[in-house]
Amino acid sequence: MMNEKEVDELDTILRYKKSINIDSYFTFVLAIILIILSAILSKIIGVRIQYFEFPIIILALFQNIAQDFMFHRSIGKRIYRLKIVTNIDSKKKLFKALVMRKFYESTYIPLINKDFAAIVNMIEAMTETKIVDDIKNKTNKVRGNEIL
Repeated sequence: MMNEKEVDELDTILRYKKSINIDSYFTFVLAIILIILSAILSKIIGVRIQYFEFPIIILALFQNIAQDFMFHRSIGKRIYRLKIVTNIDSKKKLFKALVMRKFYESTYIPLINKDFAAIVNMIEAMTETKIVDDIKNKTNKVRGNEIL
């Protein structure tokens, strides 16, 4: 029989998996919208579409990484009420850790990688970050308990 802490950890991991899928979906939709807009813009202006491809890639990457860096939450993590926490003090190290975390999240393929819990543990160990349940953190802060 599993205790309450193990159930909570598995629930957080399951919601984290779903948040990665939502983040991938939103990034894909954003890229498609930007490509369509650049094609329309290239027809209007008369410039070849290749000139718009590099800014589209940079914008999609910035959107994908900036959410985690500025808010410690992406769209999927907001929907599932998860948050990235860390004890890294330096902004440069934090940015590097979040970029690496986003890279590892984006390389997760559900059909190939079956053991998601092991992947989460690997990501957390390599980036010195951790995914926590944001709802429980807020209730614990109200009660005066320390988190991490």
